[in-house]
Parts: sequence; C-alpha cells; structure tokens
Amino acid sequence: MILYRLHRMARPGRCIGFLLLLVLLFAFGVEAASTIEGTVVSVQPKSGRFTLLQSGTMRVVEVLAPSGKLSGVVAKGAYLRIWGDFLQSDPSLFRALKMVGNGSAPKGRDPTGVRFRLNRGKRAP
Repeated sequence: MILYRLHRMARPGRCIGFLLLLVLLFAFGVEAASTIEGTVVSVQPKSGRFTLLQSGTMRVVEVLAPSGKLSGVVAKGAYLRIWGDFLQSDPSLFRALKMVGNGSAPKGRDPTGVRFRLNRGKRAP
C-alpha cells in the first residue's frame, strides 16, 4: 500500500512540468535594477539630467531622471540613492527608475515615535 502511494505521488508528468517551468524561468534572465548613491554635482533641468559623484568609487555619473522630469529631491549638493540601470547604448548614462534623497521620508507619519522622542526637547520658535 505504501509503495503504491509513493508511486502515485512521483508522477513523471509532474516532474517534467516542474523542470520545464524552472528552465523557462531561468532561460530568460531577469535583470535586477542597479543601485547607485552619491552627491549631486550639477543639474540640467531642461534636459532632465543631472551629474552625480558616486560615493565609494568617486566616479562621475550622468543620470537621466525618470520620465525626464526632475523631482524636488534633486538639488546641487543633495545626497541621493537611485535605482535604475546603465543604458547599453551609452554606458556612462544611468537611467533612473526611482530616486530617494535624504529627508525624503513622509513628514506626517511617525509610526515608531522616534522622531517625537528625539524632538521632545526642541521648542518651536
């Protein structure tokens, strides 16, 4: 009885289907977005680009903003973390998909209460 159940569980069709699914998933390589971070050196608002001094490598990278529009976090001297990828046609140009700057967390929410405790001693002018 036990051998019969084991034989029924290991159906060759299921194994082949599962292996085929794995092969298809890994056959088409999924590229993960790269992450770069650094300080904004210059901003070209008309072209939707800015130059970033990449931290760690100190490499200068030209970044194309998402949909060609610069957000409020992009300013000269701002520190940014950017997700995206380098263009294959121009490896020196980084196409941004998402940008986050210092202090770009939502101002109204404090779910942990840390900001409240840190600012407890400060008085509003």
